[in-house]
Amino acid sequence: MIRSTKDMLKSKFDMKDMGLSYVILGIKITRTQNSLVLDLAYAVSKLSRYTSNASVEYWRSITRLLRYLRYTRECGLHYGRYPTVIKGYSDVNWISDIKDSRSTSGYVFTLGSATISWKSSKKTIIARSTMESEFFALDKCGEKVE
Repeated sequence: MIRSTKDMLKSKFDMKDMGLSYVILGIKITRTQNSLVLDLAYAVSKLSRYTSNASVEYWRSITRLLRYLRYTRECGLHYGRYPTVIKGYSDVNWISDIKDSRSTSGYVFTLGSATISWKSSKKTIIARSTMESEFFALDKCGEKVE
């Protein structure tokens, strides 16, 4: 399967096989017997954009992130061989802020046991019921699937 995929890619693109990768886009890849482990680089890259002219709020976030990373050096996103199923979950809390009557919803997608995409946001539409707010959250989750 891997060989035929490589052959198909080589026939369509100018490429060469350089073997196993250990770093891709600045993310370190650690291989174990049955899985791949990636560094928690996303939050670091997002916050690093603001370090040259950071506000007090961003410095607090950077400090919090660095403290978190200091104690979680051995943690990462684990991608195992089985199961290779993408699962999506969504949730919402109806009228989380009584001042503006808007709900907060979110979703998370996992591949095997690793999170691959997530979002949490305050809705711009005011739902009239818990059921309606759940449908709005499912709709946003469904948009991500497309």
